[in-house]
Amino acid sequence: MGILQIADLGLARFHEKDAHTNVRLGKDEYTLTPPGTSRYEPPETDKGRGTKEARSRQYDIWSMGCIVLELLIWLIYGYQAVQKFAYYTKYFWELQQQNRYVVHPYVVSRMRIMDTQLQDGTAYKELLHLVRDRLLVVEVSETYRSQPEFREIAHVLYTSIKEIQEKCQSMPSYLTPVRLEYSSNENMANVPQPGIVYQNEVGLATPPRRDLPDIPQTSLSSHMSDPEEDVGPRI
Repeated sequence: MGILQIADLGLARFHEKDAHTNVRLGKDEYTLTPPGTSRYEPPETDKGRGTKEARSRQYDIWSMGCIVLELLIWLIYGYQAVQKFAYYTKYFWELQQQNRYVVHPYVVSRMRIMDTQLQDGTAYKELLHLVRDRLLVVEVSETYRSQPEFREIAHVLYTSIKEIQEKCQSMPSYLTPVRLEYSSNENMANVPQPGIVYQNEVGLATPPRRDLPDIPQTSLSSHMSDPEEDVGPRI
């Protein structure tokens, strides 16, 4: 079916619609490329919105995490799941009280569900853990060094992806195709709370879009193609 290639992450995008671009400012060691789709912007972009603050390469590390997570959802659940995931996540982060930025609760929920569904020792699960633990990390290092509590740097990310690629070539079962059901719990009383570790899918709710008016569920499904007509992944 071909080879998916991701290039120039500053302009990478998974969808054909809703392309919002802004000019990314930078100087010296900072990249000068535009930021691309606002959906993939990291939390620090929101902090500095409206200013001329330069943006470092760690901007692209967050964007890489967003794209890889959507790629995993596409591969594991199908294209309609990517559409539903995008509907509930304007950004992959959320601003909470006291100006505290966190990974979006729905993103956390989806990654937790995927972690329980995916088999250990597979490329899917190792990519998921890479995204969850090293890429979609709010805190960034001012010294641009690889540290557990900060978002990963480009060199270490490259090495990690290279190791996964080598396993794909040497271990046939490492990349066995999977197709799982994209389930979600719509009970808003069970939205995951920071600091709580869930042992199963109970409490993995679908947070509402706070920037949109209430839309009946039928309106969402009417924009999705018939599963019988889905002839394959699309970008």
